[in-house]
Amino acid sequence: EAKTKMQSSKSFLNFLSAIAMIGYPVHSSRSTSAIKPESGARKESLLPQYLNLASTFFYLCNYNICLPTAGMYAVHLGLKENTSGIIVGMTPFAAMISALVYSYWSSYSFKQPMLCSTILLISGNALYATAWDYNAPYFLILGRFITGLGGCRAVNRRYIADVVPEQNRTSASSMFVAVSALGMAF
Repeated sequence: EAKTKMQSSKSFLNFLSAIAMIGYPVHSSRSTSAIKPESGARKESLLPQYLNLASTFFYLCNYNICLPTAGMYAVHLGLKENTSGIIVGMTPFAAMISALVYSYWSSYSFKQPMLCSTILLISGNALYATAWDYNAPYFLILGRFITGLGGCRAVNRRYIADVVPEQNRTSASSMFVAVSALGMAF
């Protein structure tokens, strides 16, 4: 009986992880993908998966650092407190634009989009942070916009769907969700 429960639980988790892979068919073959995981006797490297999780964590952590402080930050720089809506909204606006670019780009490679994303995230956050020192309110808006351009959440998900071996996708997807929640709670 315990074995049957465990098998049905595994089937349910596989079903949930398949649903989480938005835009991908639910079959074992990934023939439609432009990127194929390397096969052979080499052992799977976990470093790219950890970097993928770190990217997710820091992007979502960034949101929860900005959200509660944007109004006070704007007032300190001479803006009205309600400008915080524009400041916070610049990131998802830019992420919406960059998602199209990252989606196309990740059809050919994951390394370059992830590196570009990391550079943009660091640059955007640095610009946002230096707004205080330079008393430059436009650094706030520009910094949040650049941070949004660095938000490649679609690439993070696609990496799991295309590169992570099928037997590890459920655990990789659950780690992705857990790290996302941890980033939002941090």
